[in-house]
Amino acid sequence: MTTLRQPSQRRLHNTNNRQRKKLHLGDYKQLRGDVSVRFKQVLDSAAFEAMLGAWIEWVETNGLYLACFGGGQPFATTDAMLIGETSLTQEQLDAAVTWLKGRPEVAEVTQAVLRDATYDEFKSVG
Repeated sequence: MTTLRQPSQRRLHNTNNRQRKKLHLGDYKQLRGDVSVRFKQVLDSAAFEAMLGAWIEWVETNGLYLACFGGGQPFATTDAMLIGETSLTQEQLDAAVTWLKGRPEVAEVTQAVLRDATYDEFKSVG
């Protein structure tokens, strides 16, 4: 998988509004939040799907998008990537972490700082 390289400040200065929007630069930069979840015990498929269904419902209700969540069985830990309608805010990420920590099956939630959704690679925060 190739990694996109963030354009230099000079190139950013030389781009017009349409180009910045197309490349997600400057005012159009979109942030994402990476979250790692560790469960109290290994979840079977049914328990994981029930938790995932509630999580997706909460994410959609709050106007967010879930870019990834899950992994292979057994479900002991998982990573998630949240993206906002325009750009994820720290308040939205904190609310998501608070919701996850309130779940009975979740032992620990770790969050990373907000990252550039277009140019930063996804790395597990756990």
